[in-house]
Order: sequence, then structure tokens, then C-alpha cells
Amino acid sequence: MESGLRSTVPGAASEYRAALEAALSAYFAHQRFGSLSADYVERSALPGLFLWIHGWHPLPTLLSWVAALAWGGCSGLAFSFRGLAWKWQREFAAALPEARCVARLHMAPRPMAASSVLLHLLLPVSALLWLQAVLPGLLGPGLLAASLRGWPLLLGLSLCVRLFD
Repeated sequence: MESGLRSTVPGAASEYRAALEAALSAYFAHQRFGSLSADYVERSALPGLFLWIHGWHPLPTLLSWVAALAWGGCSGLAFSFRGLAWKWQREFAAALPEARCVARLHMAPRPMAASSVLLHLLLPVSALLWLQAVLPGLLGPGLLAASLRGWPLLLGLSLCVRLFD
């Protein structure tokens, strides 16, 4: 059976293979880093729970700092992996025209689940609780009360949506 990659030009097959390899590598790297970002957004909910508890009733200083560091680490990694996913998405878009000489690639974007959207909305609310833990008294009482009421609402909605997905 004849392959569609054969060419009379020496070295063309290796160029085609390299173009296809670059496109597929970029696509899979984008998917992996996007998945890692979503995982760390989910993992930030546990230290966020301790920050929420600290907002209602102050925890011991050491425990509140550990929760603040853990939430900051999880959210920092989530943003870093999201940036890497964006970089590799651009690399994939740049490699796609050359790879189309070899094969027709169409990678449909996966829609974000509703529970993931709600968890991503939880990040700014958790950031307010993080600010309250790191710099007590910085937030006004109204903003603190809104974040203390909104955090469990968003988390509960995301968990309910995940159960029924």
C-alpha cells in the first residue's frame, strides 16, 4: 500500500514527520497543562475551606498561615499551568499549517464543565478570604461578609452540578 507521505525530494518525509510531530506534541502539551491547571483549581478548595473557617472564627496563626500558603501555592500553580497551556495552544496553532501538508488535523476544544466554571468562579472569592487571612482588617465588613456567604454557595453549587453531570 502506498503512503501519502512519499515524495521525490530527499528528506521531505522527515520534514513532514517533524511538522506533524511538532503539531501533535504542542496539542498534547496544551491538553496536559490545561488539565493540570483545572486539577489545581480543584485542589485549592481544601485550603480555601480553612480560609473560609478562618474568616468566620479566627484560627490559630500557624494554621491560618499554612492554609494561606497552601491556597497561594495551589492557585499559583493553577495560573502557571494555565499560562503554559495557553503557550502550547499558540504553538499548536503555529505548527498546524505545516502539519496540514501531511494530515488533516482538527482538534475540537473540549467544553468546560459547569462544575469547573463554578470552581473557577470560586478563585476570586477565595482570594478575598486569602487577603483577610494574610492582612486582617484590609477588607471592609461588607466585602468580607459577601465573600463568606458566597464561598460555600459556589462550592456547594459546583459539587451539586458535578453530582448530576
